[in-house]
Amino acid sequence: MHSGRLVSSVGLLRLLLVFAVGGPLLTRPPSAEGVAEEGARLPILTLSEPADAPDFTLDGPSGSRVRLRDFRGRVVFLNFWATWCIPCRTEMPAMERLYQDLHHKGLVVLAVNFQDDAEAVRSFREEFRLTIPMALDRKGTAASAYRVRGLPASFVLDRKGRIVSRSLGAGAWDSQDVKAYFRHLLAE
Repeated sequence: MHSGRLVSSVGLLRLLLVFAVGGPLLTRPPSAEGVAEEGARLPILTLSEPADAPDFTLDGPSGSRVRLRDFRGRVVFLNFWATWCIPCRTEMPAMERLYQDLHHKGLVVLAVNFQDDAEAVRSFREEFRLTIPMALDRKGTAASAYRVRGLPASFVLDRKGRIVSRSLGAGAWDSQDVKAYFRHLLAE
């Protein structure tokens, strides 16, 4: 989306949808020493019981195949987004900085685009100078499997491929508290 273009009525409706994920109760992230300072607010809610992450295989914006199962054994930050989504545009640079800081320690940041065409995603990627891995969910099947009802929606998967936390809305993904949370997961 170019900044001058108005958000379509469909895009606006998508943006206003409520995010609803069934399943285990949500709690704040672990407060293990060094993970988050007292009173720190993280944009992440952890599941009281991890849930198996639905697997998917999608095309990348350049035609390569992206399989979630290929990242098993690594911590995965899975983000569903769209080019028309203003909060998605806001958080994407912070996701890139998180990726640059922690991918060498085993963190995978995977941005799954919701129903945009490959050219729009490539243009977005160039505009924001993104290097994070991306996948195209053209039919919305992956988003449906994760019960995504609004964007952006993010999930954190542990090394066993289980969803351990989720988030709705744009996050300050490059904050010190968030980085400490991911370092904690990477150390497990």
